[in-house]
Amino acid sequence: MVDAPDKDKRVHVAIYRNDGDRVAHLTLRELRCTHLGLPTVCEPVDDPAITRICDQFLRATSYLGTCELELIWDSTDNTPKVLDINPRFSGSGDAVHYAGIDQAWLVYLDLIGHPVEPVTPKTLDFRHVMLANDAAALRQYWRDGRLTWKDLLASYRRPVHFWDLDRRDWRLSLATLSTCLRTLMAILIGRTRPRRD
Repeated sequence: MVDAPDKDKRVHVAIYRNDGDRVAHLTLRELRCTHLGLPTVCEPVDDPAITRICDQFLRATSYLGTCELELIWDSTDNTPKVLDINPRFSGSGDAVHYAGIDQAWLVYLDLIGHPVEPVTPKTLDFRHVMLANDAAALRQYWRDGRLTWKDLLASYRRPVHFWDLDRRDWRLSLATLSTCLRTLMAILIGRTRPRRD
């Protein structure tokens, strides 16, 4: 276990084509996560050290395709530690789309042998939210005293993109909003409940 705040966690998404060259990458800073460590709110960040470490590792393993690595900056020795490696598409990886990187399309083109040129992010100014999971995280953060209204509003400031809230998919959106409403009610009821000392 690394004793560090959630904001010190990084999620690095990278895509390598079949000749081993990296065609796209994006590093995200976590703003909140579930108790299991799943990022629920993140934003792009320029972190050259994380990018270098992830690139060296993936090249050393001759990795091809898309991969997500989760790391955390350890304040005891000021070095990043690897938490998780996901050699697949992921919820956090969905954020690269909003940076102007079409992850699935790049992987598909490479798989069918079509030339794939490197792509750089078009923007680093947005928040990416997995809303249903964030509802559960909010409840825990609120209980632990790690969240203020100011923090909450800042994490949802525009531009913001949601993984599980889409006006074109009303079933998914309805399920997400239902989860959020139940969590909000639990938070409000919990705040009005008297403390037991």
